[in-house]
Amino acid sequence: MPYRIRPLRGSGERVAWRIAGPSCDGADVLPGDWLLPAGTAEGDWLAIDGAAAYAQSRASAFNGLAVPVTRIVD
Repeated sequence: MPYRIRPLRGSGERVAWRIAGPSCDGADVLPGDWLLPAGTAEGDWLAIDGAAAYAQSRASAFNGLAVPVTRIVD
């Protein structure tokens, strides 16, 4: 995935994280490690720069979960 992922809050030392969707199914995990602040916690919002319209078109009711809500942040 060629996008930059960054937290909408938090700073400090960055450590490697695995990013998974709500089901944590093997197909619901982004490949690789992502450098995010060590204090990042479940429920924190992450911005995926450059995803734009592609994010909505990739949304699905995976494993019976509701389609995620799209929010645009300037």
